Order: sequence, then C-alpha cells, then structure tokens
Amino acid sequence: MRGNEREKEFNGYKSDIRDLIEALSEQSKVSKTTGDCSDVDNDDVDDASNEDVEKDTQRKSESKRRRQ
Repeated sequence: MRGNEREKEFNGYKSDIRDLIEALSEQSKVSKTTGDCSDVDNDDVDDASNEDVEKDTQRKSESKRRRQ
C-alpha cells in the first residue's frame, strides 16, 4: 500500500511540474521542441546583460593584476 501511495504522490508532482512548464512555455513563448526562447523585444535587456558581463570581466582582470 505504501508504494502505491508514493507512486500516486509522485505522479501528482509530475502533473504539477507539467502544468508549470506548460504555463511558463506559454508565458515566455518557449518552443516546446527546442526549448529556445523567442526574444521579441528584449534587446535593451540583452544590452544591459552584456554591459554587466563586461564590467565583471574588467573587475576580475583588475583583481587578478593586483594579486600578481
């Protein structure tokens, strides 16, 4: 009986996870076959991310130079 209860609980979790994935894929326009997100009008977000990466890289380089 315990194994059967665990299986039902597990299947419930799987169902919840599927529902969440479905909702998120519809919300963010994720292709269900490839998992790629379509970047409709988030160019400014990409630019900000690139700037953050550049700043972080510069900071790490400066820190590395100071340690040497």
